[in-house]
Amino acid sequence: MKKYSISKTLYHLLHKYPYESITVSQIIKESHTSRSTFYRYFNDKKDVFTDMYYQFIDPIFYNNKTSQSYYEICKNSINYSNQNKQFFLNMLEDENNTLVKLLYNRNIQYFSKWTTHMTLEQKNLLYIYLRGTFLTSMIWFKEGIFKSSNEMLYLFKKAMPESLIHIFNENRKTDK
Repeated sequence: MKKYSISKTLYHLLHKYPYESITVSQIIKESHTSRSTFYRYFNDKKDVFTDMYYQFIDPIFYNNKTSQSYYEICKNSINYSNQNKQFFLNMLEDENNTLVKLLYNRNIQYFSKWTTHMTLEQKNLLYIYLRGTFLTSMIWFKEGIFKSSNEMLYLFKKAMPESLIHIFNENRKTDK
């Protein structure tokens, strides 16, 4: 229960402060946790961030529908991000880009069901495409160039290599 409380505290702090300005001491104080309890569960602030991501962000983006397409994941992510702009800006204020790494790795994991049937070239294109869309999205957020989900989805689809376009359309029910 304390581990959850510590992660939830970071989640709430990120709605107010940039990641880099939040300290372990602040998390401990705000979560009403002792230092020893904090270190029983986490090595550092980055560990809390990772746990917080899997507790609170991942379930929103990847709602565990078996028929969920990449299109739906993108739309969920963009809509949530646009509704919580300051929170995402604060999470992106991490010199190690922890959020981008977590999202990138989660997407690679998600795509694993399709990559078994891909050529090495397709896999490499997919990894480049995913990295590019994450970095571009991060720049848009940081520079205040917020696109609607429809605009971003259109651009993501246009940027996807032709040999991978089936991923974007895979199991897609609607084009709303």
